[in-house]
Amino acid sequence: MQTDSEVAASLNLGGTASVKSVSCSTASFCVAGGSFTNSSGGDQAFVSVYNGSSWTDSEIAASLNIDNHSQVNSVSCYSASFCVAGGSYTAVGEFGDRAFVSVYNGSSWTVSDIAALNTAYDSSGNVVSFNISSNVNSVSCYSASFCVAGGSYADSSHHNQAFVSVYNGGSWTDSEIAASLNIDNDAQVNSVSCYSASFCLSGGSFRNSSAVGYQAFVSVYNGTTWSDREVAASLNTGGSASVGSVSCSTASFCVAGGSYADSSYNLQAFVSVYNGTTWSDREVAKSFTSNSQASVNSVSCFAPKFCVAGGSYLGSTTGYQAFVSVYNGTTWSDREVAGSLNSGNAHVNSVSCYSASFCVAGGAGGGAGGFYSNSSGVSTAFVSVYNGTSWTDSEVARSLNLKTVSFASVNGVSCSTASFCVAGGSYADSSHHNQAFVSVYNGATIKIKATATSKKPVTTTINCYKGKLLKKVTAVKPVCPAGYVKK
Repeated sequence: MQTDSEVAASLNLGGTASVKSVSCSTASFCVAGGSFTNSSGGDQAFVSVYNGSSWTDSEIAASLNIDNHSQVNSVSCYSASFCVAGGSYTAVGEFGDRAFVSVYNGSSWTVSDIAALNTAYDSSGNVVSFNISSNVNSVSCYSASFCVAGGSYADSSHHNQAFVSVYNGGSWTDSEIAASLNIDNDAQVNSVSCYSASFCLSGGSFRNSSAVGYQAFVSVYNGTTWSDREVAASLNTGGSASVGSVSCSTASFCVAGGSYADSSYNLQAFVSVYNGTTWSDREVAKSFTSNSQASVNSVSCFAPKFCVAGGSYLGSTTGYQAFVSVYNGTTWSDREVAGSLNSGNAHVNSVSCYSASFCVAGGAGGGAGGFYSNSSGVSTAFVSVYNGTSWTDSEVARSLNLKTVSFASVNGVSCSTASFCVAGGSYADSSHHNQAFVSVYNGATIKIKATATSKKPVTTTINCYKGKLLKKVTAVKPVCPAGYVKK
């Protein structure tokens, strides 16, 4: 049974909210993270904690997010008393996001700046150039004393560089990666997966020259240092490749997935398999893509002989179709999912595998979530359940999502047992506002209820002055920006 619930309802006074990531450590503990808009229309980061029966919403990074633009992009939970959420916020000025992490100790969240490598601010914290930012795109925690966050930052020359930040239980240590590869100064980490405190993998993209364009890379951590290398190089003859997702089941087995451009400059989906020493690249969804446009958006590996990659491809006569590709230790087998639901465009955004024989509908394997267009052209959220042999598609958030103007999507999936998963994303309500939702799977089916019953928070507006310049700040706990004084 799946139970659909709105989250962040009491926070989302501005009418735009979404869950971007979900992580479950047990069947009675999960965290969903994303963003909502406040009454002033500013974007705010939030997390929602599940205790086995209900969800409790909290804004995070509020003390940092002076200029009303923050979000959680990734969540990783090791236990019910340890999680990390990562994302970005705006400190000063209209442009210039900064990376943050927030650590949960079982009762409260403690937020911290990371990526101190980001030097595109002056000594007063002011942005010195437009479109300069740092951001956490992915977080992976092996224990309560070891996590890695990855993303991008802007250096002193205003160039984008890839970074990782390693947590030792008390502090975060930032490091640039892919520096030797990133000749043309535009790199980022999109995904991180840690198997142990001495083995992690990160993946993303870089530019090696203005003539060749973007390339995909992975970086392997051995407990001390990171070793970078390009993947999909022989495939990427069109010069546009990126790793979108990585997953490691052991220190000698990982898979990276993403997209590359072929010689005709068409995007194709690929996976790269790591055996502890070398990487082997191959195209997936090849039988589907008669023309162009395919990508792997998510990868989940249970063991060296079982992984699932999910994404989308462009059909020859139809729109985008969702697909999964199952790895048996030797070969990848592609198949379309949500085909019976999809009348327009479909994508898999997230995959979670608990075992080699569990899927979201009860028993074993993995789950894929995303969105599809129904016969009315309306985008609707779905999950597809794998039983070790076949996939069964189901719509989620059906009773929440307005069918005439809606856009619903599953953005994250996490399975902690063979009978417990959570999918999270967004849907459109009857007022055409985007709302965040979670859908809890208990091994049988999916049912729906609304859970947010708390009162709307009371906001206060304060006047902040910098000389004669007035700036009004509205929030639950408003704080004047740096350089401004409350009067």
